Amino acid sequence: MIFRAVLLALVCLSALPAFSVDSSPEARQLVIPKNIFVGDTVVIRYEFSSDVCPFPAEVAELSVVELSPDYSVFARLSGKCLVKSVEVSRTGSLYSLRAEIVPWKTGTIDFPAFDLGALMQFSTKSRSVPPVVWVDFEPLSVSSIAEHLGADSFRPPSAPLLVPGTKLILGLVLVAAIALFSAFVFSLTRIPAISAFFSRLVVSLSLKKNARIALRNFRRLLKNSDSLGDVEFAARVQSVSRNYLSGLLGEEFSSATTGDLPRVFSSVFGDDVPPEIEIFVSVFARTDYIRFAHGLCDSEFKADERRSMVSSLIKAVSADVGSGAARDDAGFEEVW
Repeated sequence: MIFRAVLLALVCLSALPAFSVDSSPEARQLVIPKNIFVGDTVVIRYEFSSDVCPFPAEVAELSVVELSPDYSVFARLSGKCLVKSVEVSRTGSLYSLRAEIVPWKTGTIDFPAFDLGALMQFSTKSRSVPPVVWVDFEPLSVSSIAEHLGADSFRPPSAPLLVPGTKLILGLVLVAAIALFSAFVFSLTRIPAISAFFSRLVVSLSLKKNARIALRNFRRLLKNSDSLGDVEFAARVQSVSRNYLSGLLGEEFSSATTGDLPRVFSSVFGDDVPPEIEIFVSVFARTDYIRFAHGLCDSEFKADERRSMVSSLIKAVSADVGSGAARDDAGFEEVW
């Protein structure tokens, strides 16, 4: 009777699945770096061979599987280290479990033994139950870098390193900044004078431009004198003169009569009207007579009167801008 019972037990044990447990696979562990300090990134490579495959059916065809670092075994040691990543790979019956961790504290990190099959089922969310394959990492010793170096206090602060020539560059920048600031302050105190200077400069350039245009047109008028009749010549002399006086005095002379000129000149210059301005009164009086006194005595230009009249106007305009304005400037447009 006892013999039959023993025989029945042996038959039942032989009927159990052959892949159920592999409790002590031959394994070896490699840790990089060899000396571990707080804050280092540590790689644990755990290699073993096993006749049973812990890969669930859903990933049975894969050779490398990423595992979850949030597994309960890893979470228990969260106060000592951070498990960044875990993966398992296989080549035939040889398996390699790779874990990357960062230790937070000095001392010993000892992971509890865990079932690789259960970890793979948790990571892949598999519904099938893989075989049990136990993994037991060897403890890791984490040291302090301060103890390793024999330092028991902070080093005194050192002076900042300077690139050669830095002091010279800083000195030049400081001098340039002081110079610019001084110029800025000086400009603020001299704003009225500077504004007046630029205003005079703009007016001066405008007057010189106005005079050069008049000189250019007077000379061209004199050059084309032979092709113009007395009335046309007189009208053009007045046209150039009116444009010049408008630019010079800022008054509108396009419709001013000869009788208006003395009044306008007196309002600008007072009792001290310059001779070079008074000459325009006589020129306008003479040209008005030629334009409107048809057939009367002396209603035509006398010999060389045209040249003499225009030359006197050129001399008057040249006196207004100095000798430099007497040069012909072909870059300005005609005004008639």
